[in-house]
Amino acid sequence: MLELINFPESNEYRTGSANEPIGFFLEVLPKSKRFDLLLGYFSSSAINLLSIGFAQFLYNGGTVRMISNHVLSPKDRKAIEEGLTTSESQYEFSISDYAKIKSTLNEYGRHFFRCLAWLISSKKLEVLIVKPKGARGIAHYKSGVFYDEEGRAVKFKSSCNFTAYGLLENLEELEVKIAWGSRAEQAAIEEYERYFNQIWHKDAPFVDYLATDEVELLIAKDFGGHSIEELIVDEQKLLRKKRQLISNYKVRSIIDRLEEEMEQRVSMHVKEPYFPYEKPRAYQDKAYENWKARGYKGIFAMATGTGKTLTALNAVLREHKKLGQYQAIILVPTIELVNQWEDEVRGFNYRNIIKVSSQNKNWRDDLQMVSILSADKERYSFIIITTYRSFTHRRFQKAIKMIPEDTILIADEAHNLGSKSILPLLEGFPIKKRIGLSATPDRVYDKEGTAAIDSFFEDTPPYTFEYPMKQALESGFLCEYKYYPILVELTPEELEEYSEISAKLAQFWADESEESKEMVERLLLARKQIIHKAANKLAAFDKLVEELSKLNKLNYTLVYAPEGYFGDLFVDTERLGNLDKEENRICEIYSNHIRQISPDTKVALFHGATKDRASTLDSFAQSDIDVLVSMKCLDEGVDVPRTEQAIFCASTGNPRQFIQRRGRILRKAPNKTLATIYDLVVVPSTEHRVGNYNTEKRLIENELKRVYEFAGLAINHMEALQRLKPVLNLYDIIEEL
Repeated sequence: MLELINFPESNEYRTGSANEPIGFFLEVLPKSKRFDLLLGYFSSSAINLLSIGFAQFLYNGGTVRMISNHVLSPKDRKAIEEGLTTSESQYEFSISDYAKIKSTLNEYGRHFFRCLAWLISSKKLEVLIVKPKGARGIAHYKSGVFYDEEGRAVKFKSSCNFTAYGLLENLEELEVKIAWGSRAEQAAIEEYERYFNQIWHKDAPFVDYLATDEVELLIAKDFGGHSIEELIVDEQKLLRKKRQLISNYKVRSIIDRLEEEMEQRVSMHVKEPYFPYEKPRAYQDKAYENWKARGYKGIFAMATGTGKTLTALNAVLREHKKLGQYQAIILVPTIELVNQWEDEVRGFNYRNIIKVSSQNKNWRDDLQMVSILSADKERYSFIIITTYRSFTHRRFQKAIKMIPEDTILIADEAHNLGSKSILPLLEGFPIKKRIGLSATPDRVYDKEGTAAIDSFFEDTPPYTFEYPMKQALESGFLCEYKYYPILVELTPEELEEYSEISAKLAQFWADESEESKEMVERLLLARKQIIHKAANKLAAFDKLVEELSKLNKLNYTLVYAPEGYFGDLFVDTERLGNLDKEENRICEIYSNHIRQISPDTKVALFHGATKDRASTLDSFAQSDIDVLVSMKCLDEGVDVPRTEQAIFCASTGNPRQFIQRRGRILRKAPNKTLATIYDLVVVPSTEHRVGNYNTEKRLIENELKRVYEFAGLAINHMEALQRLKPVLNLYDIIEEL
């Protein structure tokens, strides 16, 4: 392809002439498959300046090997370090999304440097940092070789550095040699390749090889007589001059032609769905294969943070590739998750997306249109995303009968299917292809609901696909963590009340009548509220916050406030709306205590009444908010990967809740290597015992279910259990780890 370029007869480019040096790069990049750069000064601003060419180069699968000197801007060095230490899977970029790559490279802010780090992490841009052996000077190369798909090469040698300043501000010249030219040109390219590879493979005795932490930041100092003035120019302002390039007719025509060519090329694929990252993880493809082998029914029991959403949508994509269309209904617990799933669905380039919830007043008309079109057009594609509450609506149930049987049903947080309002709808359900997603498919205290879910998906443990947290941690897909249980003693009054309720429970436990079952449920709730609202929790919380504040370790912290109502009993999501005021009150108490102890700490609430939740989460990720205080709103599906520390004040004994909450904390994020969990564990008073010994022992054992689960996978599990020794010994409880 490089042969198609009309290089100047002189093979030379000069500033101010018809053949500008920048025009060379814009012409060559889109037609290349890889290139090697041997540079003096490098700045990512050059990539920004050449964004359209670079975007097409990357879209074509291009890769770069770059050797540069040891002086970089702080942002470039940070991006390089991040890319070398962060897994490719942590980035939201894909070469298949040309529009996103181009727009990201065209701006010069946070997303640009995230993209730069992704290029390094995915080895599309490999960087080697060098300086002259034993000298104070700097490497001053300004050359490189471009290669196309056929391996044809074009070498350049330039007077300008690969920076926006060098390409825009200076009077520069650039000389080209082409492999299909004269024998002398071929020999020059071959000699250059040997020289580059000698340095690249670290066989060059004349240079020192440096790690990124040895890179010197741009400062106004002299390196062996060489000025670095151009590198300390404010390139943010300089890049605004990109538009002045249009004054050069030839460069402008190159840019216009590249845009037109790429638009035509991309438009051919714009309607086709694709996986939004480089490729699915191996286990995500395995989940699809297992599901297909089980007759297109099954549960994906995957730890929170391992990509359940992508795994399910990948199954839809695989079916699309086979059948030529995609048709899916996605059930989610909350409106917030409707929007979150919509973002993921759009990331796959799926079209005809219909959101069914109280926020979309036109969903009935939209759904009717889908029913009509899918009945008339065999290959009509659509994705319907609905809350479980809207799913039960009579109009939705009527419309669903018109939708093709081989539509795929995806039930996110599938344990919700076992609720009393949904169970009757599962009988004779018309859609045959079914995927259930949940970190914990079992419904605690509801064997009937759990059995109904297993029956609906024709799946029982071990499920169609399982990816437990232990495996996710060992594979590096989740962040390692430390766990610190903090003992909180019940007051004598609380313990006495707890014992009294336990005695009443014993009277009703064996009775199978409906009245007794209701009484048991009420008593369990009342007893659990004592644990949730233990008076000493707030004092223990204050002490911990004070310690963390002194260590300046309160940023990226998530606080789960104690739950005042319903505790661990399963409650349908749509019935939680009337609890917003109580949830807000409790969250406010804990937020105010943080503010009083650490006035400089920025605290925000995240609960049912929070209006702009996406903005709040983004502010937390950007460290504009240090601490988020929540109760239940982060239990199901909401992503908060930047969380590095969590304080659990809620004494949940429900495995679904505490496993989800832990997974929420362990999601990976750039520059996040370790998570920390502090857990307030309620125990009887070890000094003032007023209750029944066996009752107290069972109380501890209930709390220990969570403690053992958390400590078992923590990197400090022995240290965590040591904190419980006094209580374990007092009640003669044997450690399970």
